[in-house]
Order: sequence, then structure tokens, then C-alpha cells
Amino acid sequence: MEGNKGVLALAKTSEANLPAASRTDRDFFTVGSTKDEVLAVQGTPSDFVGDTFWYDSSQVYFQNGKVVTWNSRNPPLKAKLLPTSRIEAKDFFTVGSTRDEVLAVQGTPSDFVGDTFWYDSSQVYFQNGKVVTWNSRNPPLKAKLL
Repeated sequence: MEGNKGVLALAKTSEANLPAASRTDRDFFTVGSTKDEVLAVQGTPSDFVGDTFWYDSSQVYFQNGKVVTWNSRNPPLKAKLLPTSRIEAKDFFTVGSTRDEVLAVQGTPSDFVGDTFWYDSSQVYFQNGKVVTWNSRNPPLKAKLL
């Protein structure tokens, strides 16, 4: 999971700022959530091997007992990728937008690894934390080239 450093940094700040009670009393899990928190939200996995929980065709990946990434397929996972700061949501994102701006516009990705967010078959690519390009397929991305 070496490529997840940017995403881990993205969520660690938000997760660390939440009081312990609000981390366990919510209806979603995120990067940094424990296995127990995932179980409380998502329920018992259909399968588990090592640091991976399987929920049919969806997976949750752990490192040192904490969520580092996921693949949300079927059933959709109750996962959210949290921004590190408050961002005013716009109608679109563009080249140069930050990860937080993409999250505010597009929402939580179905998958993410390193410098790529996937929204089903659409992708957003980042370099140094800013959008450099995208592939808008299904669902169509709320992206605009300016």
C-alpha cells in the first residue's frame, strides 16, 4: 500500500479530529477506522484473509489494523473518504483542483490507490495532490476543462 500515502494523509487529519464517540456512533467507516469500527458499520464479512475483509465483491484493506483503502462494488460499502479541510462545493472540478475539492464535488470514490480515485469506471488522476487528468465514463464525472 505504498501508493496510498497521499490518501492516508488526506483522511488521517479528519479521523484524528473526530471524538472517539463520533467515530463509533456513525453510519460509515473511513481511512484509519479499526477493524472493529468496520464490523460495527458494515457487519460480518462474507470472507476474510489476512488484512482484507470481503463483502461479496467489495473489499476493505487494512494495514496495522486500520483501513487504508477499499473497493466498493456489490454490495456498496458504507465508506466515506473524508476531506482534510472544509471546502465549499462547486458544480465541477478541473485540472489543478485538490483532492478535497474533488471529494466535495464528486463524493467518495468507489476505489482509490496512490494518485488515482475511481468512480466505478471513471478515474481522476492526481500529481502532487492536484488533478492532472481524468477519464469520464460511467458515472460521468463533474469535471470541466477550463
